[in-house]
Amino acid sequence: MLHKTNRLFILVLLLAVVGCTPAGSEPGITPTDEAAEQVAAEALPVAEQALADYLGIELESLELEKIEDAEWSDGCLGMGGPAESCLAAITPGYAITFTVDGESYTVRTDLDGNQARVEAAAGEATEGDALPPAVEAARDALASELGVDLTAIELVSFDQQEWSDSCLGLGGPAEICAAVITPGWQVMLMVDGQPYEVRTDFEGEQVRIADETVGEPAGEIPGPDLEGAAVFFQRSGGLTGELLTVRFYPDGTIERAMGEPGPDLPVETAVVDPAVVETLITELREAGYFDLERTYLPEDTCCDRYLYLISVQGDEDVQTVEALEAVEAAPATIGQSVSLIEAAINEAFSK
Repeated sequence: MLHKTNRLFILVLLLAVVGCTPAGSEPGITPTDEAAEQVAAEALPVAEQALADYLGIELESLELEKIEDAEWSDGCLGMGGPAESCLAAITPGYAITFTVDGESYTVRTDLDGNQARVEAAAGEATEGDALPPAVEAARDALASELGVDLTAIELVSFDQQEWSDSCLGLGGPAEICAAVITPGWQVMLMVDGQPYEVRTDFEGEQVRIADETVGEPAGEIPGPDLEGAAVFFQRSGGLTGELLTVRFYPDGTIERAMGEPGPDLPVETAVVDPAVVETLITELREAGYFDLERTYLPEDTCCDRYLYLISVQGDEDVQTVEALEAVEAAPATIGQSVSLIEAAINEAFSK
């Protein structure tokens, strides 16, 4: 991997030879030699993989045609979807064009290859465009859900996305979702004037239909099923991707399941004095847990951080909080609450 200073030097050299890109423009210079590939060393393999996945072909089928220096109009590389929030800032990057079976395809990237978007994969779909398998899977799923023929479904747009978890951000209240960034697609469809959002993973193996009333407030996000517990605690993600789920019951029973995310995690049980559970809830109240908001999740959920989901039975109702580790804007109360609960878990299972 090139050092950023070296890469900048090479880029400046290329600009001096080929010419400068006007501010705010999209593709400018068109280096096609070995030096250009060195400049885009981080973005090029990401672009290759994005196009191969998009077309459903092997990497060996791609032939590099040209690499263009570019400045995209926003953080989504000028290809944001209808429900996507894009940072309104000029984003330097590349327009990398490949040839496949005589056809040219262009992939947009940022400088470091953190984003890659196939130009044919966003905006309005036009007749004759080759559709990714995931888009076809989305149409099939919606047709089956509504009981209509495929001809009744209008494809509005499809855009590459990175979903916040393995449930594509649409997990149910009792569903275990691994807190890992999941590449996929947001597919916008229309049936009889009604818009529908369908989410998929990249290959279209997992498909989920979002709320039918796209663009309307979704209402309160449901919390997990306490199943009679007084305190629910779930920690997922991190370097190992381990899932930890713990329930504290009013009678002092504590259930703990931990390991690789899956439906059949083994459950351990510990029994403590019921007063321990009551004390934990009191300590959480004194720490300000019941004054927290529902979610503290940033737009950027990268990288290898723990995702916490906590629900506690209060005097009148259940308070649920979802937060990502090490978020600057999050109050200290979240860290204090996590520490209190984890200390109680460790104490119970160390006996």
